[in-house]
Amino acid sequence: MIKPNAALSLARQSQLLGVSHSSLYYRPRPDSAQEADLLRPLGRISTEHPVYGSRRQQVALAREGIEVGDVSGD
Repeated sequence: MIKPNAALSLARQSQLLGVSHSSLYYRPRPDSAQEADLLRPLGRISTEHPVYGSRRQQVALAREGIEVGDVSGD
């Protein structure tokens, strides 16, 4: 366990535990409304077609009018 006020520095504690020092400062950000709006249809597509990879999922989303990723095909 990392202790912020310990005798060892945070860098040394993270080194001893084998974790990245920068990970100590990570703070997850809340999901945006836009992400939630995308995840609903993506979850449904993934459930209906579990063998679809990312490219087929992108095409399925495009059929529903949701453009994601590189749509140029290049």
